[in-house]
Amino acid sequence: MGECEDIVSRHPVSDGTIVYARCVCGLLRVWHRPPPSATSPARLLIAGDDQAAPAGTATRVQGRTQ
Repeated sequence: MGECEDIVSRHPVSDGTIVYARCVCGLLRVWHRPPPSATSPARLLIAGDDQAAPAGTATRVQGRTQ
């Protein structure tokens, strides 16, 4: 996770913690943090803006249609 992010919420899951964080640029990001005993680093799962796209519609991320 980046140093310039504000933690919005944390949610424990069976294999670590899901962390919602807001980047200084305004994007909401979702990270998976493994437990402290794991050797793997935190992994970015989702990065996007506040507005969720309606189901079944394409969204644009950095110029690409997803």
